[in-house]
Amino acid sequence: NGGLIAFWIIAALSVITALGVVLHRNAIRSALFLVVNFVCLAVFYVFLNAQVLAAFQILVYAGAIMVLFLFVIQLLNLGGELSPTDPLVGQRAVGLLLGAGLLAGLGKAIDFSRTHTPGLASGAERVIEAERAGISQIQIIGFDLFTKYVYPFELTSILLLVGVIGVMILTKRRAGQGTTDV
Repeated sequence: NGGLIAFWIIAALSVITALGVVLHRNAIRSALFLVVNFVCLAVFYVFLNAQVLAAFQILVYAGAIMVLFLFVIQLLNLGGELSPTDPLVGQRAVGLLLGAGLLAGLGKAIDFSRTHTPGLASGAERVIEAERAGISQIQIIGFDLFTKYVYPFELTSILLLVGVIGVMILTKRRAGQGTTDV
């Protein structure tokens, strides 16, 4: 089956690029690995017959968000210098413990959701019923985005705005360190 072979190729590429994001020391290359991972996720959406989500994935994440990330990386010059000594030596053990705790919590949450929630068919049935009624995927996503998920949507935009403002403040501070006031 060609679809199954394509799925496994994209799945392997997705895992490899995710490891590249986490393990690569150069921030710019890590961000480019993340772009490829976002494209893999868009292909998975196409496999699931969610073309609108695939288009949103490419436009919003692989396009706008990654341009913002690369702009911030270039602005802070994170890819230019590598320190010969590791400043995080004492924090690695704490990071590993926190990461293990996060993975354990995620596993527990997934197990809880499997045992305490109804099957996923209710969401699929909702989409099928909406398509029978002539409602498109875009209308479903738009309705959910601006009714059920309006607060997380707005919180995400505020979070991105705070990140951009933080970068501007850090850049001004860094630029001010190199100059002297007269």
